[in-house]
Amino acid sequence: MKITDKGNTPISIIQQYQKNEDPKAAVHKQAPQPEANPEEKVSISKESKDAGMMRGIISNLTDIREDKVQELKTRIENGTYEVKSEDIARKIVAESLIDIFA
Repeated sequence: MKITDKGNTPISIIQQYQKNEDPKAAVHKQAPQPEANPEEKVSISKESKDAGMMRGIISNLTDIREDKVQELKTRIENGTYEVKSEDIARKIVAESLIDIFA
């Protein structure tokens, strides 16, 4: 950057600077808010309301079947619970195939 000893600054530069807004002042300005039209309304269809209600009901349901858990606990404690390795292998392969092709 070259600085000259000339004390006079061209008027056009000063005028251009005065036209530009102060960057700090621009931060404090708010965007104009659109006027609300009192005639505009939003309506939600019955199907949408029903779907929202169903979502709420489903979210409150538990994924754990307490009766099944208690039955399995009892069978394990009594030593009557048996696991078939073939069934486990089939389910593992089936899940893997679903993951691969889904």
